[in-house]
Amino acid sequence: MKKILFFSFLFFFFLLSKNNSFAADPHLFLSPTSGNYSQNFEIEIRINTGGQAAGTADVLLLFPENLLKAERVTKGTAFSEVFSLIKNDEGKLILGAYFSQNEAGNSYNGNNGLIATVTFSPLGTGTANINFFCSQNSTADSNIVEKSSTRDIIVCSANINGSYVINGGTSLPTPTLTLTPTPSFTSEPTEVTPTPTSESSISSPTPTLPVTGGVLQTFSFLGVGILILLTGLVLAF
Repeated sequence: MKKILFFSFLFFFFLLSKNNSFAADPHLFLSPTSGNYSQNFEIEIRINTGGQAAGTADVLLLFPENLLKAERVTKGTAFSEVFSLIKNDEGKLILGAYFSQNEAGNSYNGNNGLIATVTFSPLGTGTANINFFCSQNSTADSNIVEKSSTRDIIVCSANINGSYVINGGTSLPTPTLTLTPTPSFTSEPTEVTPTPTSESSISSPTPTLPVTGGVLQTFSFLGVGILILLTGLVLAF
């Protein structure tokens, strides 16, 4: 009788543990949750719906912008469509997972659904914490929306974040200021002072008399003068 009660208790405990495991709180989680990286690496964003059918999921991921840079987002298999918005300057990654219009009747129900894979590149050295931004009873953050009721069923406290050691990130080179050399003179320019010239060394030009006429004109006037002189003498005697 005691053995029957013991095995009945074990069987009941097993069923209870199995049901609790399947009915885990709906949450989001990262995979892997830790690691040591010195070059580009990938982090998976996964979903556990806690046994409920999810029509959409929203993800708001926060990361240190001085240590990590989100390079790209690759769609997973849990949902048919994934919208992504990367804000590296703010350390934010926004995802929206949903089903396309052709698959509007579909939903996801599982404990290990892949929403998307994010590729990060290291920017420095340190510990980088990647966290889901989630506030209970808020829709402006990370959410899991139940298909039938369209209510947010996520349990923020159940979300599983990640912490990663980043080594050897390539930092931006410090710009080097190159100065343009200023031309310099090897010697001061010599000021030339004009030397005054003495008056004795200056030769005064000899004035040239203007020419009044030619030689023929001179002899003509001379002949006329002699003729007048002779006429006067004849009249006098």
